[in-house]
Amino acid sequence: MILFREFAQRYREPVIRADVLWSAIAFVAQVAIGGIVAIAIGRHFGPEVKGYASLLNIGPSIIAWLCAMGIAPATMYFAARRQRSLNELLSAATVFAVAFGALAAVTGWLLLSPTIDVSEVVFALAVGLVLTVVQLLREYHGAALLGLSRVTLYARSSLVARAVGAGVLLAAVYVAPLWLFYLVIPLSLGLTNLIVVGAVFRSLKWRWHWSTDTAEQQLRFGLHSHPGDAVVVSLLRLDQFAVFWLLGPAALGLYSVGALCADFLAQAGQAAGQLFFGRVAAADDRGPYLTRLAVGASALVLLAMALPLMLLAVPIVVGLFGPGFADAVGTWRILALAGVVEGAGRVAVLSLRALGAPLRASAAHVAGLVVNVPLVLLLGPRYGIDGIAVATLAAQIVVGVVAYAVLRGAAPRHEGRRS
Repeated sequence: MILFREFAQRYREPVIRADVLWSAIAFVAQVAIGGIVAIAIGRHFGPEVKGYASLLNIGPSIIAWLCAMGIAPATMYFAARRQRSLNELLSAATVFAVAFGALAAVTGWLLLSPTIDVSEVVFALAVGLVLTVVQLLREYHGAALLGLSRVTLYARSSLVARAVGAGVLLAAVYVAPLWLFYLVIPLSLGLTNLIVVGAVFRSLKWRWHWSTDTAEQQLRFGLHSHPGDAVVVSLLRLDQFAVFWLLGPAALGLYSVGALCADFLAQAGQAAGQLFFGRVAAADDRGPYLTRLAVGASALVLLAMALPLMLLAVPIVVGLFGPGFADAVGTWRILALAGVVEGAGRVAVLSLRALGAPLRASAAHVAGLVVNVPLVLLLGPRYGIDGIAVATLAAQIVVGVVAYAVLRGAAPRHEGRRS
């Protein structure tokens, strides 16, 4: 009750109220749009094509995040602290996006293309990997808006972008041949990212201004964040890659339905963390208090959201996706719990970064990965998609516990101090 009373007092502030409202609208709308697209693909094509579609969706994105080097949280942090020129931050971020996007494209091709034996999917994968540059540009530039607490603008632009990209993909589901449908998946994601980049440019009106010192500060902070980013991305999608590699595309199609539930809850936590980030970073001594408020309130809300999803798993999964996806019901329930823990953990990790402690935030994710990998290899072959879901749940519990333990002893830190 104390948590909700404190949050209610802050919610009365007009700016926070608008940010909360638009974050909620964007979150619900994007989840609904993603669900509609997933249902359409599953019902129209079945589990195997749904599995390949999921791979094309997550493959380039995961490789991009693994090569992102933490520049997004670095840009968010320095924009919030207002200790660096915004033009310098965005100029450096643009250069980093091209460099790390090219690295991601090459890395992704070497890792993923040998695992796919359908030529149309391989070609679409290549296109998606080339477009990782645009994805990183969107992540880096969008982070500046969040650091400046321009949450409403970010939410609006993300919502419009998601709707446009999903509209293109839905059209391809019903009118395009299968090879073109595969190709439209990365193209629609690229279009979505470009819309957000354009919104940032129009809003901030930034101009090119290179600063080696600013770029070095971003990279230093980013490299402290990157181990955690790389591990959390692995935790988010290692399970789906493991399903594909161990059990095949049809199993991934089933598992991806359960993963939608986890993503729904985790994205809610991400939205809450982004809402608080700029305020925590600028709060100085009150920052740790705000983080505990954010984590506690988020955990309770996420749990309340998860319970009906678990209880109504059968009508949701079978009713929406069809009888062919009935085997995903158990996975859906397990991953609903994982989504609660993951969402609260995301708030804790973002809060640690807002306090200027990105390296300590990374420790929580490393602990989770250490638990996740052996459990996936042990439980996946034996129990199938449900076994991999249990491994994911265990890993997210470890991340959440460690992150909150570190957060309780955290103090606000400033640029130039060790994290």
